[in-house]
Amino acid sequence: MKNKHEDLGSFINMSKNYQKQMMNQAAEYFHENMKVIQKNLQECDMKCIVGKLQNGTN
Repeated sequence: MKNKHEDLGSFINMSKNYQKQMMNQAAEYFHENMKVIQKNLQECDMKCIVGKLQNGTN
């Protein structure tokens, strides 16, 4: 039977790896969302600019 210290050590390593994995997934998700948000903002800006040009306002 393994001693408690070994079990605790492997548990801590598992926790650290899991935490790292979650952080990577969160960062990836955030990055993808930022791309979508930027694209939407650019489209919105273009619509606003075109709208202003058509309406003759600035």
